[in-house]
Amino acid sequence: MKTNPMCFGASPIAVGGIGGSGTRLLARLLMELGYFLGPDLNESLDNLWFTLLFKRPAILEASPDEFNRLARIFVGGMTGNPLLDEADRQLLDQMALEPRPPEFPVEWFQARVISLTSARTTATPSAWGWKEPNTHILIPQLRQCLPGLKYLHVMRNGLDMAYSSNQTQLRFWGAWLIGDKIEVTPRYSLKYWRLVHERILSLGLDMGEDLLLLDFDQFCLSPTEGLRRLLAFVGLDISQARQSQLISNLHPPASLGRFKQHGTQDFDPEDMAFASRMGYDVTL
Repeated sequence: MKTNPMCFGASPIAVGGIGGSGTRLLARLLMELGYFLGPDLNESLDNLWFTLLFKRPAILEASPDEFNRLARIFVGGMTGNPLLDEADRQLLDQMALEPRPPEFPVEWFQARVISLTSARTTATPSAWGWKEPNTHILIPQLRQCLPGLKYLHVMRNGLDMAYSSNQTQLRFWGAWLIGDKIEVTPRYSLKYWRLVHERILSLGLDMGEDLLLLDFDQFCLSPTEGLRRLLAFVGLDISQARQSQLISNLHPPASLGRFKQHGTQDFDPEDMAFASRMGYDVTL
């Protein structure tokens, strides 16, 4: 039987969601709980190696062998066992030059390549993972490469998300998921939100206890219960005092219910109905 070359220590936990859902707070909590989320992070705690390797239009067409190779490079860097050969380095250099949406210049991706290829071999972390909102797009492929992967998906009311200034994912993946030419409008934002979460619910039928769908607004309204669910998901037991410390500064976001300032007339009724079924307020 062939050994999986990516079985390094404990199975990882990944955090994702639509941008602006609250993934940064959950990433910070995991770091407080001792999880290593990578050495190359931005201010939002996104793992920039994951961004380099996987936030690419071409990833949707990658063969299993191609995807497995990228996963090996990523996991190797994250667990202190890079083991990059010359072909891997050439691949990374090519990827840095790929045409991508213009959020970042080529130099930004080249800096990520340098960071990844110069990663030093260290002890394998006992608890590790990553946070990158786009992770949810690739969960089926990632689970093929990383058996035991646990995925934490953070969500918020899609009607509020539709009026967020962060519509990066809609621009990047919207046409692929919606299957139509899109516009960056609240209507298409809510439609994207619905399709993402219908897909997550479908994935959950197969993933079972390896997936946690966490409502960020509810987490902030009832942080004790939210933290209890998170701890159960990752299999940790900490003192009540430590729990109180971790949630002491959690408050409901100011954007809670912001859709009420704009109305709902532009939304597709099917998308609003899904939000209602998910337990969200859709009334003005």
